[in-house]
Amino acid sequence: QSYIIMSNQLKEKLDTDLGFYYWKYYIAGAFWSNIATPINLCITILSALVSAQANTDSVLSTIVFKDLSIALLLLSTLNTFLRPHIQMNENVQLKQKYDALGAEFEQIHFSNEANADKISKYEEIAKQMNELRKSDSVSSQNYLTDLIHIICRQTCLKDKILWLDLLYNKDEDKETQTEMVNESV
Repeated sequence: QSYIIMSNQLKEKLDTDLGFYYWKYYIAGAFWSNIATPINLCITILSALVSAQANTDSVLSTIVFKDLSIALLLLSTLNTFLRPHIQMNENVQLKQKYDALGAEFEQIHFSNEANADKISKYEEIAKQMNELRKSDSVSSQNYLTDLIHIICRQTCLKDKILWLDLLYNKDEDKETQTEMVNESV
């Protein structure tokens, strides 16, 4: 009986934490992707125009050339300071690590193993998550993306907060669906 209670508590904690961190890094990666691409595209286009003007002297007027040079300088500085492409890659890598832990969690959750075996495997996942959180860099902490994550959790992700919420239909009972999956395994 105590194994069942302990197993359920650990499962619920992992389910909550995996859902939280997966969505946190998914949203942060998507945010930085939507920042990095337009900035880099603008820098590329402006660089081409400024280079063309510098080489031919007939593509742009002097005023437009100066304005584009200043805009290029500002965008390059912003890109260097914010490092959106690096931020995106770091967040996507962290999301993938939580995704892998979530897949391992699902495998244990849907297995027909004894609760004692499940507990030891859940504890291993918890240990891996703790190590992942300890190794989390300061650069992956961003108040803006955290705020966006909170807003998303309160609005569009209300029904998808837990990791296993990604698997279940919103309107159906989770226990019934879990039993159906276990029967098919």
